[in-house]
Order: sequence, then C-alpha cells, then structure tokens
Amino acid sequence: MNQGVQDILAISFACPTTTEEGDVVKISGDNAVVKNTDIGSVNVVGVVCAHIPGAAACTVATRFRERRDDRLAGVTVTPGAFVWGPLNRVYPYSGASCASVTGANAGTFAIVADTSDVVGLKIGGDEKQTFTLTAGAARTAIQVAGEINATATGFVVTVNTDGKLVFTALNVNQSLEITAETHTANTVLGLTAGVVLGGSSTHDPSAVAGLIIKGASAGSAIETLEY
Repeated sequence: MNQGVQDILAISFACPTTTEEGDVVKISGDNAVVKNTDIGSVNVVGVVCAHIPGAAACTVATRFRERRDDRLAGVTVTPGAFVWGPLNRVYPYSGASCASVTGANAGTFAIVADTSDVVGLKIGGDEKQTFTLTAGAARTAIQVAGEINATATGFVVTVNTDGKLVFTALNVNQSLEITAETHTANTVLGLTAGVVLGGSSTHDPSAVAGLIIKGASAGSAIETLEY
C-alpha cells in the first residue's frame, strides 16, 4: 500500500529505551514494539518517527489504513499478524515449520562399535543417509552432532539446552524420517524410527490483513491495525 504524508497512521507504542528514530519496528506484545531484525517479518508495524532519548515510548508511522477496536476473534489471539477466517473473524497468522525430531536421551552417550553406532535418516523422497558414529563410552551430544553434520544433506543436528539431539529438516516441504538400521544408535540417542512432517502454513503470507496490537480472549481482538 502506498501512503502519502496525509495518509500515515501514527500511533504511540511502548518500546525499549534504546529505540531510535528511523528504526523499523515490529509488534512484540500488547501495544509494544521492538526493533525488527527478521527478514520478511509479517509483524512489522512501521518506522519510528518520534522518540525522546531514554524514553520507554515512541511514535510509529505505520503502514496501515485504520485502527479498529471492534473486531471479533475466532480463537484466542495475541499480538502479531492476523488473517480473516470463518465468519470474517480475526485469526492469528501461522507460518510453516520444518520437520523436527528431538532425541529422548541427553548426552553423554555410550556408542559401541558394530553394536550401537549407526544413525539412518531420510529427507523427503531423497536417498537414505547413514552415519557411523565414533565409538566411545562418553561421547558428548556436541561430538555426535558434529559427526553427523559433517556430511548431512538437507537437515541439521543441533543440541538443545537439555543436552538432547535435535534433527531438523532445512525445507518446510520435506518430511524427516528416522530409519531402523542394523547396529542402530537409536536406542542410545533416544530416537524412534518413523516419519515426521513439517507444519504447513495455515495461511498465505500475502493474505495477512493486519496486526493485532492488543490481544485478548477468543471473544475479541481488542485492537487491530488493518491494511
């Protein structure tokens, strides 16, 4: 939407004291914004046009046509992008997610050669990938992840804060399958053979209608900005 100076809808929001004029900001909570650092974020409100240094509030020149406080919500809503849903009600935008599997066991791991040292995995319709882990009585999760990532294609292995391995596909359109192998390490790592699908986007990003700037229960979106 193209806006002239006379069309800009300027709104006051709570913000970090480090906010500066000219910052592109996104909604972060009820009537609150933070500087945007996400490429292609659907939660961008606009550009800070006024901010007193050190203040916890700023004025944002938004990209939106109107502010409404009478929109009904179809489900419980929180600040962020919304789309129109059944009965022309407000529904939060939900983006796609990549398929992911988290092992049930935390490192360190006892990897035994020719007994429990093989991990098998398939991404989408691609060929199966197998990884033979280095044997050791106390292999760390970081060591195991590093060995797999060295030759992995289409997915990455990370270690969460609990010390468990997390296998994540790199593309939202592909499934991730842990396979059963001879000499499998699945039991040691806490993995279960099977296929996991990624989450499909519930809406097309181009269909985003605006932002919920103050959330509430399922009964009302309280306040929204609309294109």
